[in-house]
Amino acid sequence: MQTFRVTHWVTSRHNDECEIVVRCIGAIFHIYWFARDLTASPNLLTHYCESVRILKAASNGEEFENDAESDVEVAERLKQPFVSLMRELAPRPMPSATIYHLHDYLYPKWFRLQATLAEDGKTIQPHQIRTAQPPHLPPGEYMHSPAIINLKLEEWVENWYSSSQVELAPTDGIEHPLLHTPSRVLVDDQRTVCYFKGFGPGYRGTTRELAAFRKLNDAIARGLIPSSLRVCRLHGLVRDTDYNSSGSWSRLVGMLFIYIKPKCPGILGTLQYVAPDTGAALRCRWADDIEATVQSLHAAGCIWGDAKPGNVLVDCEDNVWLIDFGGGFTSGWVDVEQRETLQGDLGAVKKIRAWLEELEVGILKH
Repeated sequence: MQTFRVTHWVTSRHNDECEIVVRCIGAIFHIYWFARDLTASPNLLTHYCESVRILKAASNGEEFENDAESDVEVAERLKQPFVSLMRELAPRPMPSATIYHLHDYLYPKWFRLQATLAEDGKTIQPHQIRTAQPPHLPPGEYMHSPAIINLKLEEWVENWYSSSQVELAPTDGIEHPLLHTPSRVLVDDQRTVCYFKGFGPGYRGTTRELAAFRKLNDAIARGLIPSSLRVCRLHGLVRDTDYNSSGSWSRLVGMLFIYIKPKCPGILGTLQYVAPDTGAALRCRWADDIEATVQSLHAAGCIWGDAKPGNVLVDCEDNVWLIDFGGGFTSGWVDVEQRETLQGDLGAVKKIRAWLEELEVGILKH
């Protein structure tokens, strides 16, 4: 039986429209709710507007203790009237031994659904919007954009793959690989394990992060920093091509990093979550290692940027690695006037050290 998982939702500050995005194996559903379609039922309209308020608040990082439901519970409830229709439309799951590729995740069969009022005026009637127009632009950044052209990627990126050449690594059996955002992947006929980081449409950090990795590559090639420096490394890029009657266009859809086996899966493997359960001696070593790594980067003219515990990965051997060179900053760790500067990095390193020194084992402090 298919599992229908809410992956995210989209709201607008300008109106009370809402889009709930749901994935199953082999398909993605875009469920649209419009307040105007519920005006004939004041009770449903009031309930829906309250639901949207909770989702908007969650998207803005706000929390209200008096809310009877969490944002996740609200999204699940807005999905519920569509489950029967989604079961009818969803493709039949493939055998469990099937090998899935990044292409299967990025380009599933899609459906657009809309909430309408049933004839009784009291319940929701799911409706399928039949159209050839995709709900959203395809993921990634087109290679012919000036920002990408200026990076001269072909000159320094050695490995290129299409999404059909990137295999999704087997999961632990609890969760299907097509039901969560891809991370650990296999390339080169399963000989190379990588970490995949995708680009959304028009992702502004794309060029900034790629420019940072070009600097890192150049610094290593010139011997300015050792190849053993514990920072994430670019292995290659994933590029797909769109075809139509006018021609073809290549689109950059993501980066492949040399895989670092984490101490814990996902975000739980970052310093932010690992450090609070770690002894003082190891935390002190980590502070020294982070400072030394940042100093090596600066000596080569490279900047970390968004320096914070959440961008430090702890590997399975208790070593710390700097990750995420996409720029930007996080308030509380980097001052806004020092963002993406040497001073910003150094100030954040001092704060990370102080945070590590002040931690009490077993108490999580962000």
